[in-house]
Amino acid sequence: MDKYLLYKEIESLCEEVTGIDYNYSLQLDKGFELIFNYKKEGGCQVDAYDVLYPLHLIYMVHEEDEQKMNLIDDLLDCVCGYIGNVKYRIWEEPLNK
Repeated sequence: MDKYLLYKEIESLCEEVTGIDYNYSLQLDKGFELIFNYKKEGGCQVDAYDVLYPLHLIYMVHEEDEQKMNLIDDLLDCVCGYIGNVKYRIWEEPLNK
């Protein structure tokens, strides 16, 4: 999977995050799986970060997108390695960006 496809897949996943009825854990797991598969296919940590961070910037502008931003922020934590639950760490080494 290339970076553009990862971006489109994560963006699509975020569009499913609406209202109070969505399942946050399911969305986080889906996002984690997308990024984990990206890594398995040779994707690098910095590129995954560079895909997610622009989405964070887009979603932080509008209050109604706060849930989407929270999901992206948690996925960024998975990519960067700064997450308490080690099962969600995708790369062994933390990203220093």
